[in-house]
Amino acid sequence: MIGASPLTRLVARLLEGLLLIGALLPGTVMTRLGRDIPGDVALRMTGTGLVLAALVSFLVFDLILFCEGKSVGKKMLGLTVYDRATGLPAGFLKTFMRELLPNLINCIPIAGAIVSFVDLLFIFSSDHRRLVDRTLDTVVLAD
Repeated sequence: MIGASPLTRLVARLLEGLLLIGALLPGTVMTRLGRDIPGDVALRMTGTGLVLAALVSFLVFDLILFCEGKSVGKKMLGLTVYDRATGLPAGFLKTFMRELLPNLINCIPIAGAIVSFVDLLFIFSSDHRRLVDRTLDTVVLAD
């Protein structure tokens, strides 16, 4: 197994964001148009339904991949999160926590942005492990 490069990991995260935006965009546009056109409740409701369907689909797909130590972007680029203690794929709980912790921290005004920036810098350290990797004792490797 080869350690995942910082660029590959950043591209995986970028792909996840772009996929989510792409999935949400049609429903968001329809919902917005439904608000702008008086009396067009059907368009607004359809748009809202599409947004919810996209979110649920993305969430379910991610939760399934977490069992393999992957996220959507990691799956696309052939990366896996491993538990350093066991050498096995991190599994659902650790992968879920790896994805959840940074998002929770980002909810804290100003401090969240600072921690996210520092976390991003850690990806360029010699072992390419983010703060959350160090916290949960995980490593991301290429398949």
